[in-house]
Amino acid sequence: MATDIAVDFGRRDLVLSPSRDWDIVTGQASCDQRIRIRLLMTQGEWQLDPTGGRLGSRLKDMFRLPIERAL
Repeated sequence: MATDIAVDFGRRDLVLSPSRDWDIVTGQASCDQRIRIRLLMTQGEWQLDPTGGRLGSRLKDMFRLPIERAL
């Protein structure tokens, strides 16, 4: 089962638990969070990317394409 540190996307910050530790997400919430992070990150934006610039999305590039091609 996947476990990640919880992220508040509204504030773009990490979430703290009531005991002032980092809060965690598990299961489906962890998968959902990983997808949202990848979609928000522009491809090639993270300099420490171990995949050589493939991590992230190309959604911003789609706005320049004609509608037929983007679909």
